[in-house]
Amino acid sequence: MAEARDYTLDPQYEWLREKVERLTLAKDGHARVVQWVDSGHKLGLSRDSGGRVEIFLAGPPLHARSPIVQKATDHDNWSSSAGGVVRASRVRLPNAPHFDRVAAFISAELLAAGINDNVQQAYSDTEALIALAFERSRTGSPFLLGLAGELLFLRAMLLAARPGERSYIVAAWKGPGRTTRDFQMGSVGVEVKTTTAAASRHHINGIAQIECGISVDEVPETDLFLLSVGLKWLDLDVSYGESLPGLVESILAMLDDASDRQAFETAVAEYGDLQEPGAPGVGSPDWKRPFHTTFERLYDLADGKIHLPSSQDLVDYVHLDIDSLRFRISLPDQIDGDLNPLGSLESAASKVLVLLRKSWTSG
Repeated sequence: MAEARDYTLDPQYEWLREKVERLTLAKDGHARVVQWVDSGHKLGLSRDSGGRVEIFLAGPPLHARSPIVQKATDHDNWSSSAGGVVRASRVRLPNAPHFDRVAAFISAELLAAGINDNVQQAYSDTEALIALAFERSRTGSPFLLGLAGELLFLRAMLLAARPGERSYIVAAWKGPGRTTRDFQMGSVGVEVKTTTAAASRHHINGIAQIECGISVDEVPETDLFLLSVGLKWLDLDVSYGESLPGLVESILAMLDDASDRQAFETAVAEYGDLQEPGAPGVGSPDWKRPFHTTFERLYDLADGKIHLPSSQDLVDYVHLDIDSLRFRISLPDQIDGDLNPLGSLESAASKVLVLLRKSWTSG
């Protein structure tokens, strides 16, 4: 594979970035305005009607080892407005934030790999970078991924709640703070984990995240749940799916009290303050990217059929700092029929609210 270079001050990369930014948007799904960026007309760039950047590689059909790259590559005979036919493979990049820069980077790598000498070899040498770009598009920002899962559950809770309960539920969202619970409602705790994978595999930051303890409000916990949400990021040009701005707007619409609205908006802003410097956050292009959920599972961690470590299991390790433990768990799709996990946000919210109301009644 061609060695990736530092393009921070590379004039060719900057030139390619300008070329990509100035690409003409296609008028329909068939016509393309291709900008050739090499002397031999082997490498061309275009933008489809939805804004997606496409890379054209003139020559015979290309073969990729990576299934994700092969799926994104097609070959055809393309009619030229100047007359004649161009045989070329087309790589359709994701229509995701920041992919103009990614397109410029990949183009620079293709040129550096000698595309004018051997198109297939240059394509093969650059394939791993193309695959990495698709993978990063699939996973998106970990910060926004986590926020999406928490806001989805918060909205579900507000929809299932009675009007008089909504102030309490907004205040119960602890995700923006550095606590072991994303939601703490009296003695009931809910930890939300969101993933772009196909299974409920999640990183756990300490034993305290998966066992009952003393809540952030100093109340002994009686119930603890893990809400596992599968999420798939979509291209920017699609007209369906959820979005973070849409979630925020729908939640604000359910809050009648001005102080609740202010508290929620502040919490969203504070959530952004906790991200890594330079990571995409609130207000970034990634913020508006649509998505849809692939699964929603509420696991009751008190179920004896779930086998996870506890702090009691580690008491003999007197030299171990238990709070420093980090590990990954993998939960099955089904543990106890339809009872555990519950299979929707609506049923999850209803379950938590039933327990919450019982605690209020008993209190």
